Amino acid sequence: MFVKLFNFKNKVNFLSLLLLSCVSFSFNSYGAYFEKLTAPPRADKVLINEAKKFAKSTLKAYKVNANKLTPEETIAVQGYSDANGTYKLFNEYYRDPILFNKKHGDSYVGTKRFTEILKGQVDTFRSGIVKLPRYNGKVYRGKKLQDKLFSELNVGDLVYEPGFMSTSILPEVATVFSARTNVTSGFTKVLFEIDLTQGGYSMAGFSKLPNEAEVLVQPKTYMRVKAIASQGDTKLIALENVTSLREEQYAYNLYSAEREPIGVAFEPSALHLACAL
Repeated sequence: MFVKLFNFKNKVNFLSLLLLSCVSFSFNSYGAYFEKLTAPPRADKVLINEAKKFAKSTLKAYKVNANKLTPEETIAVQGYSDANGTYKLFNEYYRDPILFNKKHGDSYVGTKRFTEILKGQVDTFRSGIVKLPRYNGKVYRGKKLQDKLFSELNVGDLVYEPGFMSTSILPEVATVFSARTNVTSGFTKVLFEIDLTQGGYSMAGFSKLPNEAEVLVQPKTYMRVKAIASQGDTKLIALENVTSLREEQYAYNLYSAEREPIGVAFEPSALHLACAL
């Protein structure tokens, strides 16, 4: 009898501890979001293997695509992804055209304006990336944003990046980028979790940095904020693609942190062959 009572008490204690642990977990969890961003990082060997699988999947999808990259487009795609590549200039060109023209408008390369040369390179790059396999799924991004944005941004708001948005299918890659970000006064580190259904193209298999498992998102791809949370000194933001802007009037520019009127027609990007793991 004593043994049975002892076992019963142990069961009650065990169930009590289990219940308390569940309550604690619910209190600290983020619902359906940020599970992979807040999980312990996987081993480098695992990440490299995942990146290789993604590159293989991308190249397999690309091979059955009728539209192939021209030699010029191949150079443009690879040049963008290089550690010291054209991505900095391209995004400067898109994010603040006025400042870009002030900075580079009077520069020449031979007899041609530098801005004209760069526009040609951007056009070649954009014609190339839409020939890459389109990627649908979860992607992640690490960067910094102005504190001003967080004082205004709410769940349900629309946001967009005026330049190209580099993301990864590997949350650990985004976490590393966020950790390396030099955050100055007035800025906060951010990790994005994005449900991508359009506007994203797999650079894997073409990028000069294959371990990043990169998916590139087209400029001015509108997204809706689904969740906002904090982890230490880092903000976590969950986003999803917007398929229609008919009922929308404003969106936040992630670069300038300004709330801007939506004054352009929105057309979903053309369908391209999708790749998946």
